[in-house]
Amino acid sequence: MEKRTLLIVIVLITLGSIFRFYNLFWGAPFYFHPDERNIAHAMSQLTLGTNFNPHFFAYGSLPIYVSFFLGLVSQSPLIDTLTFEKAIHILRMISSLLSILLIPLIYFCGKLLKDKTTGVIAAFFATFSIGFIQYAHFGTFEMWLTFFSTLGLYFTLLFLKKPSLITYLLLSLSFGILISTKISSLTLLPLFFLPLIIYRKKLHFKKIIIGIVLLFTSTGAIFLLTNPFSYLDKTSFINSISYESSVATGSTIVFYTGEFLAANPVTFHFLHVYPFLLNPLILFLFIPSTVLVIYMCIKKRSLSLLFLIVWLGLTLIPQLLLFVKWTRYLIPSLPFVYLIVAITLSYLLSFSAKRISHRTTFLLSILSFVGGGITFLFAFSFLMTAYVQPDTRVKAAEFLAQHSSQDKIILSEVYDLGIVPFNTLGKIDLYNMYDIDPGNEISSKDDLQQIINDYDYFISPSQRLLKTRLLDSNNFPHGNEFYSHILQAKNGFTQIYKTPCDIFCKIAYWSDPVFSFEQTANIFDRPTVYIFKNNEK
Repeated sequence: MEKRTLLIVIVLITLGSIFRFYNLFWGAPFYFHPDERNIAHAMSQLTLGTNFNPHFFAYGSLPIYVSFFLGLVSQSPLIDTLTFEKAIHILRMISSLLSILLIPLIYFCGKLLKDKTTGVIAAFFATFSIGFIQYAHFGTFEMWLTFFSTLGLYFTLLFLKKPSLITYLLLSLSFGILISTKISSLTLLPLFFLPLIIYRKKLHFKKIIIGIVLLFTSTGAIFLLTNPFSYLDKTSFINSISYESSVATGSTIVFYTGEFLAANPVTFHFLHVYPFLLNPLILFLFIPSTVLVIYMCIKKRSLSLLFLIVWLGLTLIPQLLLFVKWTRYLIPSLPFVYLIVAITLSYLLSFSAKRISHRTTFLLSILSFVGGGITFLFAFSFLMTAYVQPDTRVKAAEFLAQHSSQDKIILSEVYDLGIVPFNTLGKIDLYNMYDIDPGNEISSKDDLQQIINDYDYFISPSQRLLKTRLLDSNNFPHGNEFYSHILQAKNGFTQIYKTPCDIFCKIAYWSDPVFSFEQTANIFDRPTVYIFKNNEK
């Protein structure tokens, strides 16, 4: 790597570190993200030498054990358990480190795919990726999946350049880590067989057999060693996998998947998920760039580009077909999107330098500078909105503390940790607003209106219920009527507070933090809080 390129990559890693480590322990002491709370709880119940069953199988156990041991080593004095808060901190630190390591890894992938310019452009996109910045701040395993998927592409590209059993072993190990992080990564298995199939004429038959043995023994060994309770506690493991699968496919509808009942397949991701994860420039270039890279792949018969396209396809298409459409499901596809767009931009820059006038080349350079500014602006706006500014739930609680007395009684929605900062402000009752529609245990909106009349305030700690009910009157007629009426002050309550949205918020969330994107884009780290006051009390 020449000095100038090395300097650029170092600068990108430094900037990426700032964006990822800033306010890493947001949400303390409440820690609002439910998934990382579940993982941290699984870690905190582990005891070295006596209890090693996490009793949690929504993800694989490898990241849990790695995080647990790193947490133990980091403690002074050394003790055999972790506190819940310590587990959260370790999980987020690892997510951030993996997100940072993605920057040079994506650079090297881009360099192998085309040239250094491609690598730098892709690394730049990764540095200021809203998806990578956000999930670096979450103690979940999306960054594990993303990093090791990208590492799989990197080893594949190395294997294509110079086939060797050592490289294939490293490729196999990355697959073993993936399935040990999330069992659904088995859908990527064709990507790890394909190099052997392609090189079957160049490799000796014996080496192909050895490669297959390496793939299965290494991946199987990693999974069995790091997920021992998948067979020691087989019933719990199977039940968990069955439940998670049924939720993902929509055969089991739960309270947190209601927003997808009216969501259109495929188009929902490109209208409400990718627009958040990708800035407007990358989103605009993504589809034509994919078409161009496919054309280049066919024209040049490039195996490297073929694998890039297949990696994108297998990390994206299965998610497009699922009933649930959470933002986290598309995070592992982002490196391949950035690489495809970077290849296109690098091609345009090199083409203009060779065959187009200096004036046009200068114009393209200006446009590249503007595009870089757009990428930085969206990342900076997201950082300011989600992690620099005070937590929206805490700010809402401070507002209510200033405008009410301690003897007030408050009604709120169940299943939302955002109500916790309000606990010191009066008596709080939680009502199951999810079950007020036909087909549920509670189906009388009149009963709800009678109940809510007894309260001084109604608080919606995030837009999860409100947004879903307002957008889907067919599935939630009673919920739609309730939230429509309370927003219009038709049921005796008046809105006295709504989380404000400044210029950074409007940029990061495309002018509307409530309705623009799939709800998990911000309900965990920057929800919109509503407070309504009873006019008659």
